[in-house]
Amino acid sequence: METGVKHRDIVLDIIEKYASGADILDLGCGVGSTGSELADTYHKYVGVDVSEVAIAKAKSAPSSESRRSITHFVVGDVVTFEPETEYSIILFRESLYYCPERNILLLLNRYSSYLTAEGVFIVRLHDRIKYQSIVQLIEGAYTVRERIAPADGPFIILVFAPPEKVAVRE
Repeated sequence: METGVKHRDIVLDIIEKYASGADILDLGCGVGSTGSELADTYHKYVGVDVSEVAIAKAKSAPSSESRRSITHFVVGDVVTFEPETEYSIILFRESLYYCPERNILLLLNRYSSYLTAEGVFIVRLHDRIKYQSIVQLIEGAYTVRERIAPADGPFIILVFAPPEKVAVRE
């Protein structure tokens, strides 16, 4: 095995599948690595994290002028954050489980009103067994468009929308 080789997270491919011309809201963005790792096909990226230190790092990370103009970072608690517009993608990349499980559906239902007509949630959980109850909550309440759970890894990625949003992208 080569050392120093960084493997690209498959969630980036899934996001990019839905991101062409899209506005992306990344809840729990940390230092903003998702925004910098994505191809420049999205229209706007907004990262939100409760950590002022993480957001300061995200804002100071080197990026191209074009990427800087479409990428924004905000300090905020994802539980209380109020978006100013609708988004095509609302992403929880390793952050949904920080919300108490009893409040997850309330949180997702609240953010559903900030999805565009064809918008989707994308959730990545690093351990589908440990967080099986969260997976079951989502699968029971939403229309799952994609479920990526490779046999060679413990993670799961769910792409889903509220039941009335049934458009599918190829």
